[in-house]
Amino acid sequence: MAAPRRLVCLISLLRAVNGNTNTTLPMGYVCSIGSLPAGLSNTELLYNELEAFLAVYRRQRHAFSSHNEGGNGMFHSFILWSLLRVIRPVLVVESGVWNGMTSWLVRQASAEWRPTFVRIDPLRRGWSDDERNSSKIFDFRGDDFLDFASVDWDTVYRHRGDALVFFDDHMDQLRRLTEARQLGFGHVVFDDNYVAGVGDIFSLKNACDGGGRVRKAFTSSGKGPRRCDAFHRKCRGMNDADATAAWEMLQESCEVYWEGPPLAPLTHPYSDIKKFIYGGIYEGPRGRAEWTAKHDKIIKESTPTPIFPNMSVAAGRIHGADLQFEQGRYMHMAYAKLKPPRASQGGQTLNKF
Repeated sequence: MAAPRRLVCLISLLRAVNGNTNTTLPMGYVCSIGSLPAGLSNTELLYNELEAFLAVYRRQRHAFSSHNEGGNGMFHSFILWSLLRVIRPVLVVESGVWNGMTSWLVRQASAEWRPTFVRIDPLRRGWSDDERNSSKIFDFRGDDFLDFASVDWDTVYRHRGDALVFFDDHMDQLRRLTEARQLGFGHVVFDDNYVAGVGDIFSLKNACDGGGRVRKAFTSSGKGPRRCDAFHRKCRGMNDADATAAWEMLQESCEVYWEGPPLAPLTHPYSDIKKFIYGGIYEGPRGRAEWTAKHDKIIKESTPTPIFPNMSVAAGRIHGADLQFEQGRYMHMAYAKLKPPRASQGGQTLNKF
C-alpha cells in the first residue's frame, strides 16, 4: 500500500483514540482496520459486561488457585469475554490450551448458547470440558494432537464464517490469520500481539508496522529485524520488502482489525516478559542498558485508551495489587473479522507462507 494512505489512516486513528488534533505522529500508534460491531465500540456496553466478567473471573481464580502463569491474564480475558458475548459464535476453536483456564472462561461466557468447542494443544493437561453433548466437543490434545492447519475442518463444522478461533499457540500470527481465512473462518483473536520488534513470534501488530519505525526502535543493537515463529525457534531476517508485503497481507485479509483496550493505564508495560527480552529469549532490546524509558513510552503510545482513565478509578472496581500485576501482562490482544477466502484459497489445501 502507498505510504500516504497509511499515514492518513494512522493520523485519523490517533485523533479518534487520543483526542490528538495535531499532525505530529508519536513513535507508537494503535493499528486499526475497518469499523467495529456496536457492542465493542460502545464503552457503556463494555462497562455493562465488566461486572458479570469480574464475578466469573473471581470464580476462575478460586477454582484454579492461580494467576494462570504462562496463560491469559485479566485484561485479555475481559477482551475475549466481550468478543464472545458480542459475536456469539456457533463454533469456538482454542489453539493453545495450556492449563485450560481460558477454556473454562470461554464456557462461562458462552453458557447461554453452548457453542461447539474445539481445543488444540500438543499437551493434555488441566481442565476437562463439562459439556455433556459429546457431538459439541472436539479435543485435539496430547496423543490426539493435530495442528490447527491440519484438522479436517469440514468434518467438524462446515459453516465456519460464524466461527471464532482464539490463537494462543505462539506461532507466526500472520501465518495463522492467513490459514484461518483460507479455511473459511470468520473471526480470529490473538493473544500476545506484541508491539513490533518484540516477542517470541511475529505478531499482527508487527505486520501492521509496515515500513517499520516501531520495529526498528525495538530491534536489538547491532542486529536487523527478524520474523519469528514457533516459540522463537524459527527466525529469519526481514527486509523492507518483506515488511511491506506483511502489511499488505494483513490489510487484504481483514474486514476489521481491532486491538482491545486494557482495563487500566499501563504503568510498567510488558513487565511480565521483560526477563525474556533482556535475556535474548524473545526479540527486543537486550538488558536494562538497551531497554530505556523511550521503549516504555512507545508501548504506551501504541496502546488503545484504557477503559478506566487512571489506576485510582480502576481500583474502585478491581483490587489495586491485581491491577499492578495485570497491567504488565497486557500485550495488545487483537481481533480480526476475516474476508471470505478467495476462490483459489477454498478447501483444505493451504499455501505455505
